[in-house]
Amino acid sequence: MRDNNLPFLLEDDFSEICHYEAYCPGVYYIVGQRLGEEIPAEYYIVHREQAPLSDAAKAYGEAAVSDPNLLIYRMDDPASGRSVVTYEVQKYLAGQHLPLLENEDVLMTAIYGMEHHPEYFGDYPVPPMTPRGAVTRHKRLACGVFALETESFERMIAVCHPVWSCDLSDYTVKQAEMLDSDLRQGIDSTLGYLFFPESAGCLALFELWRFYDEIMASGLIDRAAMMNAIYVHHPEYAVTYNKREQEGLNDVGAHFWRWLGFDVEPEGKEDQLIVFHAEVGTDYLRF
Repeated sequence: MRDNNLPFLLEDDFSEICHYEAYCPGVYYIVGQRLGEEIPAEYYIVHREQAPLSDAAKAYGEAAVSDPNLLIYRMDDPASGRSVVTYEVQKYLAGQHLPLLENEDVLMTAIYGMEHHPEYFGDYPVPPMTPRGAVTRHKRLACGVFALETESFERMIAVCHPVWSCDLSDYTVKQAEMLDSDLRQGIDSTLGYLFFPESAGCLALFELWRFYDEIMASGLIDRAAMMNAIYVHHPEYAVTYNKREQEGLNDVGAHFWRWLGFDVEPEGKEDQLIVFHAEVGTDYLRF
């Protein structure tokens, strides 16, 4: 379809376009309903030839059926390249001495973009300091998750802001330590790391396990010992978690479908329970 002011056709991709804004030459923000979908969503539409974006940014786009020169980026999909487009639009506007996009912080865009596009933004850096001294050794467990050893030979788990702010429970976040600078300025402003001593790192890794296959694949974590460490250091967490699992309260997917109105019965899974393994200890870090 063609909006009265949009300079392109999208009738083979969208049944309706509710709103649009031109962010810079060849880059448009739209709210529209794609064919075959029930509700509108947010998108970037980029004109391959007109947009002042890099080839790397354009490579993330999905070619429109209506016109292969138009690229579509879903805003509700963090892996769609949306953060790369936002970053390069901001860079273009800054270069032209034009006002930047409102409600789009450049640093926040880059830091959150690293999680899904490290090939563009670079990977999360290893924090050089912890609340317990300088880092002397490190192992990458997953994107933005590191096992660290300090100058005093203490081992910690460091988790970057985009990961811990989205994927860790309030209980686990409260077990973490912060750098003094993050405490003074506010960690949501500095976008700093959380640092977990070994006694609490087991919680962070347990909760991240289901989201990040790299943690299991790294070979650096003994899962049985990790669960033992939870039982030893946080027995109330283990009991509460297992009770919720047995009652199906941890089945987030089922509860989401029920919220949408589908008749789905939440269920617990025995292999998701925190189990104590008498034959192993609590030393879950293998480095």
